[in-house]
Amino acid sequence: MNPIPMELDKLFSATNMSEKKDEGDQSTANAEAVTNKYLQEISRANLQALVNELCKLPTSVDEDHSGLVTRLPRKAKFPRAKPVPTEKPPTRWETFALQQGIRKKKRNVPSVAWDEQTQGWKRKQGYKKANDPMD
Repeated sequence: MNPIPMELDKLFSATNMSEKKDEGDQSTANAEAVTNKYLQEISRANLQALVNELCKLPTSVDEDHSGLVTRLPRKAKFPRAKPVPTEKPPTRWETFALQQGIRKKKRNVPSVAWDEQTQGWKRKQGYKKANDPMD
C-alpha cells in the first residue's frame, strides 16, 4: 500500500487524511466488500503512523502505574468566548447570616392531606383543598 499523506495530531491522538478514494467501475455487490477492505487498510495505516509518531516522543518510567509514560508535546489551550467567571462576593444578607450563625432551613411541611370525602390525597389549602366543607 502506498504511503498516505496525512496530518498527525499527537495531542488528541488523531489523524487527518487528504487522500480521496477512487470510485472506479465496481458492481454494487462487490463495492461494499472493497470499501470495507479499503477502510480497514486505511485505518491500520493511520493507526500505525500515529503509534510510530508517539513512539518518537520522550518517555519515562512511571513507578505508580508500572509502565512507560509518553510525554505529549504541548498542552491544549481551548479558546473561550468569555473570561473565566470570578468568585462573586457574598451579599449583605449572606455576610450577616454567616456572622449570626443563621442557616437555611428547608420547609418539611407536607402540602397534601388525606381527604375523607373523596378517599384520596388533596391539597391542604386553597382551591379543591382536602376536607372542604364547601364541597
